[in-house]
Amino acid sequence: APYLGQACAGSPHHCSESFDGTTESCKACPKISTDNDTGPYGPGHVPPHISHAALAKAYTEGKGGNVVDWFDYKLNACRVLPHKLL
Repeated sequence: APYLGQACAGSPHHCSESFDGTTESCKACPKISTDNDTGPYGPGHVPPHISHAALAKAYTEGKGGNVVDWFDYKLNACRVLPHKLL
């Protein structure tokens, strides 16, 4: 789910901002259902191992330019910049 300050962000479940993740399971929230990549929620939940494999392949094949340019540590720490993921 997109992070808007709510509990369970980063999961395939979309909880409201008032949801109390300390007393309820994230599975109580509905899953985001997407049928394309261009909707407001993007492609939905992408498991971490799939993301890692895609980044490793792009790096190995020399795609995406200089890997140093994939990051802005002051802005995103160790997260790849969103525009580099496209």
